[in-house]
Amino acid sequence: MTVSRISPWFRSLPVEASSALTQSSVGIHGYIAEITDGGATWNVQKSSTETMLQEVDFADVEHGVAVGEKGTLLSTSDGGATWTAQPTGVSLNDVVCAGPDQWWVVGDEGVILKCD
Repeated sequence: MTVSRISPWFRSLPVEASSALTQSSVGIHGYIAEITDGGATWNVQKSSTETMLQEVDFADVEHGVAVGEKGTLLSTSDGGATWTAQPTGVSLNDVVCAGPDQWWVVGDEGVILKCD
């Protein structure tokens, strides 16, 4: 097994599989990383936020949501090429996508957000 460090911005953060070969991870300063070839190559991109992103989940290869500190909620409908910010006002910790327009987010202070 070969272990490689892609960047200091992605230490021990979750990797979410949106298909058999495509996976995404989030990190500090709003960075999002994607692999499309089983891990051989990482495409690291900067999102529209500077905040720490905590979690990312994809409903399919096109539709995903990333959440993080300071009320950050980002969504994509083009496989992560672009991310749209939707501020929420409270730090968000986890997201689960059940479909392209159906997801749940949990955050600080007992906040639960739902989109369907």
